[in-house]
Amino acid sequence: MPFGTFFAALFFTFFGTWLLVGGDGTGWVLSPVARLSLVVLTLALGVALLLGRRWARWTGLLLALTLATLDVLFMTGTLGVAGLLAFLGSVVTALLLAIPATGAVHRDPARAKPAAAGKVCAVLAAVAALAFAVGFLPSLVRGEAQVDRRQGLLAAAERTGRVVWTDFGAGLEQAEQAELPVLVSFVANWCGYCVKMDRTTWRDPEVLRTLREFVPVRVDVDADIERNGFTGQQVASRFGVSGTPTLVLLDRDGKVYSRVGGYQTPSQLIDWLRGALDQLGSSGQANALSATSR
Repeated sequence: MPFGTFFAALFFTFFGTWLLVGGDGTGWVLSPVARLSLVVLTLALGVALLLGRRWARWTGLLLALTLATLDVLFMTGTLGVAGLLAFLGSVVTALLLAIPATGAVHRDPARAKPAAAGKVCAVLAAVAALAFAVGFLPSLVRGEAQVDRRQGLLAAAERTGRVVWTDFGAGLEQAEQAELPVLVSFVANWCGYCVKMDRTTWRDPEVLRTLREFVPVRVDVDADIERNGFTGQQVASRFGVSGTPTLVLLDRDGKVYSRVGGYQTPSQLIDWLRGALDQLGSSGQANALSATSR
C-alpha cells in the first residue's frame, strides 16, 4: 500500500474518532447532524482506503480539500494543538492522495471484486456525504456560517482564557450577521499600557463573559498592510485615534456609539461596556443583542 494511502487512512480514522469523542479546535461549528455524518464519512473512508478501494482515494482527496478550506475560511487564530494538527493533516492528506506515486491505490487482482466490507463503506460514505451537505453547506451558502464562526471564536476564548481578536473588516461582517455591536481596541507595539491590558484586563474571566455581547476587533494603528479591505492606519484615521490604548464602541450598523481612552482595569471596562449596552437597549437594540449573543 502506498504511503499516501496509508497516511490518509490513519488521518481520516483519527479525525473521525476525534470528532466522535467531542473534539474541538476548529473555527467552524457543526450541527449534531453534520458532525455525526462527518464522523461516519471519515471512518468509512479510513476503512475503505485500508481495503484498497480506488473510489476512496478521490473521495478522500475531495474531503481533505474541503476540511482544509473550511479551516482557512473560519479559522479563529487559536486552533490549539489538536485543531492545528487537523488542519495540517488535511493539507498533507490532500497532497499525498493527489500524487499518483503516493496516493494511487493498487489492488490485488485476486480481490478485484469488491468485498462486502468495501460495499458497506461505499454506501455509508455516500449517505454520510449527502447528510453532511444537507446539514452544513446550506448554512454556508446563506452566510449563517459567519455566526457559527463567532461561536468558534467564543469557544476559543473560553479555551485559552484570553480574547480572540479579529480584524476590522471581518468584525464588521460578523457584527452584521450576529446583530451585535463591535468593540474596537486600538493598540500599538510600543504601547506599554496595551501590553498591560493584554496581561490583565483582557484575561479577566468576567471581561471574557461580558465580551460575549460584542464582536471584539483589534487594530494596530501603525499597520500599513491591508487586511479585509482596511489597513490599521486607515481605520485609526477614520475614527480620529491619536493615542493608545483607545476603545471605540460601534453599533451593529458600524456607527460610533461610545469611546474611552487609556488603560482600563477589568472593573472599569465592564462598567463602561455594560453601561453602553443599557443605553443601546434604550434605543431599541438590547433585545436583539441579548437574543443573538446567548
